[in-house]
Amino acid sequence: MRGVSETGKRFRRVVGGLIALAALVGGPVACGSMPTTYEDRPVTDLPGDDDGLDDPWAWPSEVPSPGATGSASPEPQSPSEPSTPSAQVTWVAEPLAPPGNWLPGGLAFSGTLAPGADTIPSRVLWQVAQGGQIQEVDLLQEGRFAEVGSRYVPDPTAQSSLRGQGPVASDADLVVAAPGGALVAWMRESRAPLRLGKPFADRVQALALTPSTLWVAREGRVVPFRRDRLEPDSASPSYVLDTRAIGGGQDGSLWLGLSGSRVLGLEPGGQVRDFRVSLSGEWRGLTLDEEAGFVICLFRDALCIVDRAGNPVFSTQTGYFQDASSVCVLPDGHLLVSDAGSRRLTRFRVVNTGLPADK
Repeated sequence: MRGVSETGKRFRRVVGGLIALAALVGGPVACGSMPTTYEDRPVTDLPGDDDGLDDPWAWPSEVPSPGATGSASPEPQSPSEPSTPSAQVTWVAEPLAPPGNWLPGGLAFSGTLAPGADTIPSRVLWQVAQGGQIQEVDLLQEGRFAEVGSRYVPDPTAQSSLRGQGPVASDADLVVAAPGGALVAWMRESRAPLRLGKPFADRVQALALTPSTLWVAREGRVVPFRRDRLEPDSASPSYVLDTRAIGGGQDGSLWLGLSGSRVLGLEPGGQVRDFRVSLSGEWRGLTLDEEAGFVICLFRDALCIVDRAGNPVFSTQTGYFQDASSVCVLPDGHLLVSDAGSRRLTRFRVVNTGLPADK
Protein backbone atom coordinates (compact mmCIF):
# COMPACT_ATOMS: atom_id res chain seq x y z
CA MET A 1 0.00 0.00 0.00
CA ARG A 2 1.03 3.63 -0.22
CA GLY A 3 3.34 4.83 2.52
CA VAL A 4 4.80 1.37 3.23
CA SER A 5 8.32 0.32 2.16
CA GLU A 6 8.62 -2.00 -0.83
CA THR A 7 10.46 -4.53 1.37
CA GLY A 8 7.57 -4.45 3.83
CA LYS A 9 5.02 -5.07 1.11
CA ARG A 10 7.10 -7.96 -0.29
CA PHE A 11 7.39 -9.45 3.19
CA ARG A 12 3.62 -9.40 3.76
CA ARG A 13 2.90 -10.90 0.33
CA VAL A 14 5.48 -13.66 0.95
CA VAL A 15 4.05 -14.43 4.40
CA GLY A 16 0.49 -14.53 3.10
CA GLY A 17 1.57 -16.89 0.33
CA LEU A 18 3.49 -19.18 2.69
CA ILE A 19 0.53 -19.46 5.04
CA ALA A 20 -1.81 -20.28 2.18
CA LEU A 21 0.69 -22.89 0.87
CA ALA A 22 1.03 -24.45 4.31
CA ALA A 23 -2.73 -24.66 4.56
CA LEU A 24 -2.97 -26.52 1.25
CA VAL A 25 -0.36 -29.03 2.44
CA GLY A 26 -1.48 -29.58 6.00
CA GLY A 27 -4.87 -27.97 6.55
CA PRO A 28 -5.99 -25.46 9.16
CA VAL A 29 -5.16 -25.44 12.86
CA ALA A 30 -6.29 -24.30 16.30
CA CYS A 31 -7.96 -20.97 15.50
CA GLY A 32 -10.35 -21.93 12.70
CA SER A 33 -11.69 -24.52 10.32
CA MET A 34 -13.02 -24.65 6.80
CA PRO A 35 -15.37 -26.90 4.86
CA THR A 36 -14.03 -29.93 3.02
CA THR A 37 -15.36 -28.56 -0.27
CA TYR A 38 -16.53 -25.26 -1.71
CA GLU A 39 -19.13 -24.82 -4.40
CA ASP A 40 -18.74 -22.25 -7.16
CA ARG A 41 -22.09 -20.57 -7.56
CA PRO A 42 -23.44 -17.10 -8.20
CA VAL A 43 -23.73 -14.90 -5.15
CA THR A 44 -27.36 -14.27 -6.08
CA ASP A 45 -28.17 -17.91 -5.21
CA LEU A 46 -27.81 -17.12 -1.52
CA PRO A 47 -31.02 -17.00 0.50
CA GLY A 48 -32.55 -13.61 0.97
CA ASP A 49 -31.56 -12.10 -2.38
CA ASP A 50 -35.08 -12.23 -3.77
CA ASP A 51 -36.59 -10.10 -1.01
CA GLY A 52 -38.26 -6.94 -2.25
CA LEU A 53 -36.61 -3.62 -1.48
CA ASP A 54 -39.77 -1.50 -1.25
CA ASP A 55 -39.22 -1.94 2.47
CA PRO A 56 -35.59 -3.09 2.66
CA TRP A 57 -35.81 -3.71 6.40
CA ALA A 58 -38.90 -5.95 6.23
CA TRP A 59 -38.10 -8.84 8.54
CA PRO A 60 -39.24 -12.41 7.78
CA SER A 61 -40.80 -14.59 10.44
CA GLU A 62 -37.88 -17.03 10.20
CA VAL A 63 -34.28 -16.38 9.22
CA PRO A 64 -33.04 -18.95 6.65
CA SER A 65 -29.63 -20.44 7.22
CA PRO A 66 -26.92 -20.45 4.52
CA GLY A 67 -27.81 -24.09 3.83
CA ALA A 68 -31.51 -23.40 3.23
CA THR A 69 -31.34 -23.76 -0.55
CA GLY A 70 -30.11 -26.60 -2.71
CA SER A 71 -27.19 -24.58 -4.04
CA ALA A 72 -25.98 -23.35 -0.68
CA SER A 73 -22.59 -24.31 0.66
CA PRO A 74 -22.29 -27.29 3.04
CA GLU A 75 -22.12 -26.90 6.80
CA PRO A 76 -18.52 -26.08 7.76
CA GLN A 77 -16.53 -29.03 9.05
CA SER A 78 -13.48 -29.20 11.28
CA PRO A 79 -10.25 -30.68 9.85
CA SER A 80 -9.24 -34.10 11.09
CA GLU A 81 -5.46 -33.53 11.14
CA PRO A 82 -4.46 -29.95 12.01
CA SER A 83 -0.96 -28.77 11.19
CA THR A 84 1.15 -25.69 11.89
CA PRO A 85 1.89 -23.24 9.05
CA SER A 86 5.54 -23.21 7.96
CA ALA A 87 5.75 -19.40 8.36
CA GLN A 88 4.61 -17.70 11.54
CA VAL A 89 3.31 -14.15 11.86
CA THR A 90 2.84 -12.59 15.28
CA TRP A 91 1.26 -9.35 16.43
CA VAL A 92 2.52 -7.62 19.61
CA ALA A 93 -0.05 -5.59 21.56
CA GLU A 94 0.68 -1.98 22.56
CA PRO A 95 -1.91 -0.10 24.69
CA LEU A 96 -2.48 3.48 23.46
CA ALA A 97 -3.98 6.41 25.32
CA PRO A 98 -6.59 8.26 23.23
CA PRO A 99 -7.62 11.90 23.75
CA GLY A 100 -10.29 12.64 26.35
CA ASN A 101 -13.03 13.44 23.80
CA TRP A 102 -12.76 10.00 22.18
CA LEU A 103 -15.88 7.84 22.38
CA PRO A 104 -14.84 4.15 22.49
CA GLY A 105 -17.08 2.96 19.69
CA GLY A 106 -16.41 2.51 15.99
CA LEU A 107 -13.17 3.42 14.28
CA ALA A 108 -11.89 3.05 10.71
CA PHE A 109 -8.83 3.70 8.59
CA SER A 110 -9.66 6.96 6.86
CA GLY A 111 -8.88 5.70 3.35
CA THR A 112 -6.19 8.36 2.88
CA LEU A 113 -2.59 8.69 4.02
CA ALA A 114 -1.16 11.68 5.81
CA PRO A 115 1.59 13.79 4.18
CA GLY A 116 5.03 12.41 4.97
CA ALA A 117 3.71 8.86 5.27
CA ASP A 118 7.12 7.50 6.33
CA THR A 119 6.74 9.23 9.68
CA ILE A 120 2.93 9.43 9.98
CA PRO A 121 1.69 6.17 8.42
CA SER A 122 -1.86 6.00 9.70
CA ARG A 123 -4.83 8.34 9.58
CA VAL A 124 -7.97 7.07 11.27
CA LEU A 125 -11.53 8.19 11.99
CA TRP A 126 -13.37 7.76 15.26
CA GLN A 127 -16.44 9.03 16.99
CA VAL A 128 -16.15 11.83 19.54
CA ALA A 129 -18.61 12.66 22.27
CA GLN A 130 -20.38 15.61 20.63
CA GLY A 131 -23.62 14.58 18.90
CA GLY A 132 -22.36 11.90 16.52
CA GLN A 133 -19.36 13.86 15.23
CA ILE A 134 -16.51 11.94 13.59
CA GLN A 135 -12.94 13.16 14.13
CA GLU A 136 -10.00 12.49 11.81
CA VAL A 137 -6.69 11.90 13.60
CA ASP A 138 -3.14 10.83 12.80
CA LEU A 139 -1.60 7.94 14.70
CA LEU A 140 2.08 8.82 15.12
CA GLN A 141 4.83 6.21 15.16
CA GLU A 142 5.41 6.61 18.91
CA GLY A 143 1.74 5.85 19.62
CA ARG A 144 0.39 9.38 20.15
CA PHE A 145 -2.66 10.77 18.37
CA ALA A 146 -2.77 14.18 16.70
CA GLU A 147 -6.03 15.70 15.52
CA VAL A 148 -5.95 16.62 11.85
CA GLY A 149 -8.69 19.21 12.16
CA SER A 150 -11.11 17.44 9.81
CA ARG A 151 -14.33 16.81 11.70
CA TYR A 152 -17.52 15.41 10.17
CA VAL A 153 -20.59 16.99 11.76
CA PRO A 154 -24.14 15.67 11.17
CA ASP A 155 -27.00 17.90 10.14
CA PRO A 156 -27.95 20.03 13.20
CA THR A 157 -31.55 18.79 13.07
CA ALA A 158 -30.33 15.19 13.57
CA GLN A 159 -27.67 15.67 16.23
CA SER A 160 -30.01 15.38 19.19
CA SER A 161 -30.86 11.78 18.21
CA LEU A 162 -27.26 10.68 17.54
CA ARG A 163 -26.30 9.46 20.97
CA GLY A 164 -24.12 6.50 21.90
CA GLN A 165 -21.58 4.41 20.06
CA GLY A 166 -21.75 2.90 16.60
CA PRO A 167 -19.75 1.61 13.62
CA VAL A 168 -17.69 3.79 11.27
CA ALA A 169 -16.66 3.04 7.67
CA SER A 170 -14.64 5.13 5.24
CA ASP A 171 -12.73 5.21 1.99
CA ALA A 172 -11.27 7.94 -0.21
CA ASP A 173 -14.71 9.28 -1.19
CA LEU A 174 -17.22 8.53 1.56
CA VAL A 175 -17.44 8.58 5.37
CA VAL A 176 -20.32 6.66 6.97
CA ALA A 177 -21.19 6.13 10.62
CA ALA A 178 -24.07 4.94 12.78
CA PRO A 179 -23.78 6.57 16.23
CA GLY A 180 -26.39 5.01 18.44
CA GLY A 181 -27.48 2.93 15.42
CA ALA A 182 -28.61 5.93 13.32
CA LEU A 183 -27.04 6.10 9.87
CA VAL A 184 -25.24 9.31 8.84
CA ALA A 185 -22.89 9.94 5.90
CA TRP A 186 -20.63 12.61 4.43
CA MET A 187 -18.79 13.19 1.17
CA ARG A 188 -15.11 13.27 2.13
CA GLU A 189 -14.07 16.17 -0.09
CA SER A 190 -16.73 18.62 1.12
CA ARG A 191 -17.44 17.08 4.55
CA ALA A 192 -21.07 18.01 3.88
CA PRO A 193 -23.61 15.68 5.54
CA LEU A 194 -25.76 13.68 3.14
CA ARG A 195 -29.49 13.59 3.65
CA LEU A 196 -30.78 10.19 4.70
CA GLY A 197 -34.41 9.42 5.40
CA LYS A 198 -36.49 6.41 6.33
CA PRO A 199 -35.93 3.49 6.55
CA PHE A 200 -32.24 4.07 7.35
CA ALA A 201 -32.89 5.79 10.62
CA ASP A 202 -32.06 3.39 13.42
CA ARG A 203 -30.73 0.08 14.74
CA VAL A 204 -27.82 -0.17 12.29
CA GLN A 205 -25.35 -2.80 13.57
CA ALA A 206 -22.50 -2.78 11.06
CA LEU A 207 -21.25 -1.02 7.92
CA ALA A 208 -18.94 -1.99 5.06
CA LEU A 209 -17.82 -0.21 1.90
CA THR A 210 -16.90 -1.82 -1.41
CA PRO A 211 -16.08 0.16 -4.57
CA SER A 212 -19.66 0.16 -5.81
CA THR A 213 -21.78 -0.45 -2.71
CA LEU A 214 -22.40 0.59 0.89
CA TRP A 215 -23.48 -2.50 2.85
CA VAL A 216 -25.65 -1.93 5.91
CA ALA A 217 -26.49 -4.61 8.50
CA ARG A 218 -29.56 -4.13 10.67
CA GLU A 219 -31.12 -6.77 12.92
CA GLY A 220 -29.19 -9.53 11.17
CA ARG A 221 -30.06 -8.55 7.62
CA VAL A 222 -27.57 -7.07 5.12
CA VAL A 223 -28.91 -4.60 2.55
CA PRO A 224 -26.92 -2.91 -0.27
CA PHE A 225 -27.13 0.84 -0.84
CA ARG A 226 -26.05 2.77 -3.88
CA ARG A 227 -23.09 4.98 -3.10
CA ASP A 228 -24.18 7.81 -5.39
CA ARG A 229 -27.65 8.22 -3.87
CA LEU A 230 -27.39 6.30 -0.59
CA GLU A 231 -30.63 4.47 -1.22
CA PRO A 232 -31.37 0.72 -1.41
CA ASP A 233 -29.94 -0.84 -4.57
CA SER A 234 -32.53 -3.11 -6.16
CA ALA A 235 -29.93 -4.39 -8.64
CA SER A 236 -27.85 -6.05 -5.91
CA PRO A 237 -28.83 -8.94 -3.61
CA SER A 238 -29.67 -8.53 0.05
CA TYR A 239 -28.98 -11.30 2.58
CA VAL A 240 -30.97 -12.68 5.49
CA LEU A 241 -28.34 -14.69 7.33
CA ASP A 242 -28.43 -13.61 10.99
CA THR A 243 -25.43 -11.40 10.27
CA ARG A 244 -23.54 -9.93 13.23
CA ALA A 245 -20.55 -8.25 11.48
CA ILE A 246 -19.60 -7.32 7.92
CA GLY A 247 -16.43 -6.34 6.07
CA GLY A 248 -15.84 -5.23 2.51
CA GLY A 249 -12.82 -5.40 0.23
CA GLN A 250 -11.65 -3.09 -2.52
CA ASP A 251 -11.78 -6.15 -4.78
CA GLY A 252 -15.57 -6.14 -4.30
CA SER A 253 -15.66 -9.08 -1.88
CA LEU A 254 -18.13 -9.06 1.02
CA TRP A 255 -17.48 -10.92 4.28
CA LEU A 256 -20.16 -11.73 6.82
CA GLY A 257 -19.71 -12.71 10.47
CA LEU A 258 -22.66 -14.94 11.33
CA SER A 259 -23.97 -16.47 14.52
CA GLY A 260 -22.14 -19.55 15.73
CA SER A 261 -18.68 -18.05 14.92
CA ARG A 262 -19.32 -18.66 11.24
CA VAL A 263 -17.71 -16.60 8.47
CA LEU A 264 -19.11 -16.37 4.95
CA GLY A 265 -16.94 -14.77 2.26
CA LEU A 266 -18.56 -13.77 -1.04
CA GLU A 267 -15.68 -13.43 -3.47
CA PRO A 268 -15.79 -11.75 -6.90
CA GLY A 269 -16.93 -14.21 -9.54
CA GLY A 270 -19.26 -16.07 -7.18
CA GLN A 271 -16.83 -18.14 -5.11
CA VAL A 272 -18.09 -18.63 -1.55
CA ARG A 273 -15.82 -19.12 1.46
CA ASP A 274 -17.56 -20.78 4.39
CA PHE A 275 -15.83 -21.69 7.65
CA ARG A 276 -15.93 -21.28 11.42
CA VAL A 277 -13.36 -19.81 13.78
CA SER A 278 -12.74 -21.40 17.16
CA LEU A 279 -13.45 -18.22 19.15
CA SER A 280 -17.02 -17.79 20.31
CA GLY A 281 -19.16 -15.08 21.79
CA GLU A 282 -20.57 -11.80 20.55
CA TRP A 283 -19.25 -10.47 17.25
CA ARG A 284 -17.87 -6.92 17.40
CA GLY A 285 -16.13 -6.46 14.06
CA LEU A 286 -14.83 -8.03 10.85
CA THR A 287 -12.34 -6.48 8.46
CA LEU A 288 -9.78 -7.43 5.80
CA ASP A 289 -6.05 -7.01 5.34
CA GLU A 290 -6.14 -7.33 1.57
CA GLU A 291 -2.38 -6.89 1.14
CA ALA A 292 -1.62 -9.98 3.24
CA GLY A 293 -4.85 -11.88 2.50
CA PHE A 294 -6.05 -11.98 6.12
CA VAL A 295 -9.56 -11.83 7.61
CA ILE A 296 -9.66 -10.23 11.07
CA CYS A 297 -12.51 -11.38 13.34
CA LEU A 298 -13.19 -9.41 16.52
CA PHE A 299 -15.36 -10.74 19.33
CA ARG A 300 -16.33 -9.06 22.58
CA ASP A 301 -13.31 -10.39 24.49
CA ALA A 302 -10.87 -11.74 21.88
CA LEU A 303 -9.42 -11.35 18.38
CA CYS A 304 -8.72 -14.01 15.75
CA ILE A 305 -6.95 -13.68 12.38
CA VAL A 306 -7.34 -16.24 9.59
CA ASP A 307 -6.52 -16.32 5.90
CA ARG A 308 -9.24 -16.11 3.26
CA ALA A 309 -9.72 -19.89 3.37
CA GLY A 310 -10.21 -19.96 7.14
CA ASN A 311 -6.75 -21.21 8.10
CA PRO A 312 -5.60 -19.73 11.43
CA VAL A 313 -2.84 -17.15 11.60
CA PHE A 314 -3.06 -15.52 15.05
CA SER A 315 -5.36 -15.31 18.06
CA THR A 316 -5.44 -13.56 21.41
CA GLN A 317 -6.53 -15.36 24.54
CA THR A 318 -10.19 -15.32 25.48
CA GLY A 319 -10.79 -12.47 27.91
CA TYR A 320 -8.04 -10.28 26.46
CA PHE A 321 -10.53 -7.42 25.93
CA GLN A 322 -13.13 -6.28 28.42
CA ASP A 323 -15.65 -5.04 25.85
CA ALA A 324 -14.14 -4.70 22.36
CA SER A 325 -16.13 -2.53 19.97
CA SER A 326 -14.25 -2.11 16.68
CA VAL A 327 -11.14 -3.07 14.70
CA CYS A 328 -9.42 -1.55 11.67
CA VAL A 329 -6.36 -2.43 9.57
CA LEU A 330 -3.72 0.27 9.12
CA PRO A 331 -1.73 0.61 5.88
CA ASP A 332 1.45 -0.73 7.51
CA GLY A 333 -0.36 -3.97 8.43
CA HIS A 334 -0.83 -3.11 12.11
CA LEU A 335 -4.26 -3.41 13.70
CA LEU A 336 -6.09 -0.93 15.90
CA VAL A 337 -8.74 -2.23 18.32
CA SER A 338 -11.14 -0.16 20.40
CA ASP A 339 -12.01 -1.54 23.84
CA ALA A 340 -14.98 0.22 25.42
CA GLY A 341 -14.63 -1.78 28.63
CA SER A 342 -11.16 -0.45 29.46
CA ARG A 343 -11.60 2.82 27.51
CA ARG A 344 -8.38 2.24 25.63
CA LEU A 345 -7.08 1.55 22.15
CA THR A 346 -4.66 -1.28 21.42
CA ARG A 347 -2.30 -1.34 18.46
CA PHE A 348 -1.28 -4.82 17.36
CA ARG A 349 2.11 -4.41 15.71
CA VAL A 350 3.25 -6.98 13.15
CA VAL A 351 6.39 -8.85 14.20
CA ASN A 352 8.48 -10.43 11.46
CA THR A 353 9.20 -14.00 12.51
CA GLY A 354 11.34 -16.44 10.56
CA LEU A 355 11.95 -14.05 7.65
CA PRO A 356 14.59 -11.37 6.93
CA ALA A 357 14.03 -8.13 8.83
CA ASP A 358 11.98 -5.46 7.14
CA LYS A 359 14.26 -2.51 6.48
